[in-house]
Amino acid sequence: MSEPEVIDRAEIDDQNRAALSAANYLFGYATVCVVYVFLALILGRVVEPAMAFGENFVSFIALGLFWWRYIAWGRQYGRTLSSDETLAEAVDARRRTLMIGVALSVLVLGIFYWSIT
Repeated sequence: MSEPEVIDRAEIDDQNRAALSAANYLFGYATVCVVYVFLALILGRVVEPAMAFGENFVSFIALGLFWWRYIAWGRQYGRTLSSDETLAEAVDARRRTLMIGVALSVLVLGIFYWSIT
């Protein structure tokens, strides 16, 4: 392998490691958003029922922030030059995070529907 090929490969490896790190961060971010939604649900339904508007507001903010970060990951790391095991692991972590995001969306929309009916 020539020197420019080695440098290009090292840059690609760095990008893939950064994508994996960002995907793991995204997974943790999704978990925090789920915790915020559950805390808002507990606070709004159990502790202080008069705070139903705040419960919906916090839930929609958490959901919007999650989807914003999810799309930002795809825009930043979705166009990678070369695929390897590290990038495949990052894409798999993002796929697991997508499942959390869909479940979070259903939960928030269910809470909103429950509060208006």
